[in-house]
Amino acid sequence: MRLVILGIVGTLAGLAVGVAIVEIGFLPEQASEQAVNTDHVYDIMVIVTCGIGGLVTAVLVAALFLFREKRGETRVAPPVHGHHGLEIVWTAIPAVIVIALTGISWKALNDNEGGDASLFVNVWGQQFDWTYDYPAQKLEQIHQLVVPVGAKIDFEVQSKDVIHGWWVPAWRSQINATPGQVNKLRVTPTKIGDFKVVCTFICGSGHPVMGTDVKGSIPARIKVVSKADFDKFIAEAQTKAKAAASAPNAAAVAVFTKAGCGGCHTWSPAKSNGAVGPPLDGLGSHPDAENFVRQSIVDPGAEIAQGFPNAMPKDFKSKLTPNELDVLVKAIAGGSQ
Repeated sequence: MRLVILGIVGTLAGLAVGVAIVEIGFLPEQASEQAVNTDHVYDIMVIVTCGIGGLVTAVLVAALFLFREKRGETRVAPPVHGHHGLEIVWTAIPAVIVIALTGISWKALNDNEGGDASLFVNVWGQQFDWTYDYPAQKLEQIHQLVVPVGAKIDFEVQSKDVIHGWWVPAWRSQINATPGQVNKLRVTPTKIGDFKVVCTFICGSGHPVMGTDVKGSIPARIKVVSKADFDKFIAEAQTKAKAAASAPNAAAVAVFTKAGCGGCHTWSPAKSNGAVGPPLDGLGSHPDAENFVRQSIVDPGAEIAQGFPNAMPKDFKSKLTPNELDVLVKAIAGGSQ
């Protein structure tokens, strides 16, 4: 009976601790419908887990004192072959808890995925940058994700090289960016503002900058704006894309952007500000500029610029077509900025 009372007291104490943890709150702000649903499941699991922990701890501590062998005692404890009633109880109760938590989790997942999407965005991870495509708006390689508040958004997340993890803490949304695989994620933002995006996998030497913007100075941001501001952003981005297509070095900039070079390098024609690798402006003054630039792309480990890591991917020789490589080399080597 004493163990039963202690078990009840321990369970209640654990539940109280769980409720206190939930009430104090230590998670990031909630900025999506999915965050609210996910946190609801998380809070329930924290409270249940603390209650079970309190029960186990109370019984364990009590057993250490009530059933310990006394000094000088020599008798052998009688063998115990089990207690069917107790075994049924401690099997049935956890089964009920697990089934209940499964039902709650299923409902949250179902709510998170419900309804038809009004916006589709492709997310691309690559060493060491995130870029975004808006297929319906015919926009590609956008470094700053901008989405309208209240919209149901379907993200298709992919990788161009190694495994990355696309995680927006305020949305409670995390999904792998895997080479050769499209992973889908639904998000409905509920707050206007700037939100951090993080890569959850160590994807190479430049992994830390996957959590910074293209300038490498502040946390990478996802902008959630009003519908009017989103429409304005799309219109401006489409105008810039048309202007870029007719600008000098447009073909080279397209290759540079497609290959993700702006995540690591500064190059004025592409308006990139990466800081992982050396800047590319001014390489036209090199005595053997074209061969130097070509070697730096196809065999980046051959010569490492002082003060920079050997972080550049080694597969651009196979990722770029000969024509793309020639266009990029001539544009970078011909620059005198």
